[in-house]
Amino acid sequence: MTPWEAAVARAQAYKLFGEVIGRGIQPKHIEMLATTEDIREGLQRFRKDEGGGIDLDKLAVDHHTLFGMNVPPFAGIFLTDEMHTGGADYYRTPALRAVLLRGGDAAGREVESLSTQLLVLSELCTVEATCLENRQAKAVSTIERDQFMLLHVGIFSYFPAFFLALHFLGHPVYAPLARLLWALTVSHIEELGAGSCVWEDVWKDMPRLDAEGPPPLTDENTGLRDILRYILTPHRSGWFLMRRDIQKLAHALDIPVAPVSRREALETLFYGAIDRGCTSELLARLGGIAHKWLKQLTRLEQEADACVARTLIPWRTKVQTLNVFMDDFSTTTRDHLSAAVGVGV
Repeated sequence: MTPWEAAVARAQAYKLFGEVIGRGIQPKHIEMLATTEDIREGLQRFRKDEGGGIDLDKLAVDHHTLFGMNVPPFAGIFLTDEMHTGGADYYRTPALRAVLLRGGDAAGREVESLSTQLLVLSELCTVEATCLENRQAKAVSTIERDQFMLLHVGIFSYFPAFFLALHFLGHPVYAPLARLLWALTVSHIEELGAGSCVWEDVWKDMPRLDAEGPPPLTDENTGLRDILRYILTPHRSGWFLMRRDIQKLAHALDIPVAPVSRREALETLFYGAIDRGCTSELLARLGGIAHKWLKQLTRLEQEADACVARTLIPWRTKVQTLNVFMDDFSTTTRDHLSAAVGVGV
């Protein structure tokens, strides 16, 4: 594949991913998605009947469940204490913002949206293809730097956690879609960085995860809500505990939990476990999820080149700390945990 062909292919792929993550699967996407065996097999589960078309309404419901209820595709969810959009200040830095706000519709763009970021990448790849066709080497170099900035500093500041959360949900269409997107972005970063992270001035703008560690369990002022806030905040703990995770834990322990926010649901789950005397089992199950995250992050880091590994190390390190914290927390006596509850109320 020539550089021009690669740029055109990436432009098409990023546009597809951006549209599907942003608005869900539309009729125009089916043919291109079906070219991949895993996704084609997944789509078969959404046929209305034998020989019928794909049930786009069911896929739309799943899109809302996945991205509206479980793993929102916005940087601020993963990078701020408040876990909502609009808080990731580094997206307002001039260099990255200039890349994200390309085009005539700049004012209406949500720069923290993964969908927006992928669509901008698509535009950048289209411009790159035009520059390659016209043999504008200097312009190609500028465009590639912008791509590297957006991928490495923008998307991969949170994409490892987003990708694994979506992967763990195991949806028959969106899980293989996430794996394809991961492979595409990783190969693109590796090609742009040429394995050496040549643009150190770009790297210095990479946001850092919160330096604050877990709350000290031995501190009498540490309450249950301090502990749960740490567990639920991705840029402190390194993972993203989803609503579905909490619901599955509640079902396994036979503890009723209403479909409310993650914080309220996990708090209700812990109070229920304390009342029923099954906190050890709850903590063991939470620890099992944390271990899966550590295993997958370690695998991704080992498979990556230096540029991509550099973005994975902070998440893997945070999840390592989380695993140690969960082990320590699981050895906390019921009296100690009850005291923490008292502080947290």
